[in-house]
Formats: sequence, structure tokens, C-alpha cells
Amino acid sequence: METILVLCAGGLISGESALLLLSMTYPSTAPWSTTKNVTLALTDICLGPLLAGLALFGGSHALGWLFCGAAGVLLVTHSIREVEYLAGSGKRFAMNVGLFVFNNVRICLLAASLGAFFGLLS
Repeated sequence: METILVLCAGGLISGESALLLLSMTYPSTAPWSTTKNVTLALTDICLGPLLAGLALFGGSHALGWLFCGAAGVLLVTHSIREVEYLAGSGKRFAMNVGLFVFNNVRICLLAASLGAFFGLLS
């Protein structure tokens, strides 16, 4: 069950960010195409598959802490998006309510994945 949860989190994070990155770069005149937003999307694209891979093939204690580090970085980057949206920043990553809601879903999946990891440790 934990593996399915992490696979969902990793797949949603990397897949959705890949689509957003494409929409930011084609056309490059998109209003939210900033270096910060591209960096946030690339972070998701890189760390999402890492989470999924660690869920499938990681079994060692050291890889578990790598999983925690990746999930922690993703939680921080997703929290930045929340703060930007709530503060009403002009070039925020989550430009509309749909992206904001989906960002909350990803935060919940990441938190549940971390909870499952720490639950397996005890």
C-alpha cells in the first residue's frame, strides 16, 4: 500500500510538472515563465521519479533517508507555491485555483508518504 501511495505521489508530481514546464516554455512569453518557476518544475520532474524509484527498488535504510530528503525538498518547494498563491504574488507558480488545489493534493500525498515511511521504521 505504501508503495502505491509513493508511486502516485511521484507520478503526479513529475507528470504534472512536465506538462506545466512545456506550457511555460512554449510559448516563452507565458506570464509565469520565470527562472524560479522553471526551477520549481525541474525540481519536481527530477525528484518525482526518484521517489517512485526508491519506493520500487529501495530497501536499505540509507535509501530510506534519501527518500525522506527528496520528499522533504518537495514539501518545501510545494509550500513555497502555497505561500505565493495565498500572498497573491504576480508571477506565482500556481496561477489559478485548479493548480492551487492540485498542489494541496500533492502536499497531502507527500505527507502521507513520509508518514508511511516513518510508520514502517517503528
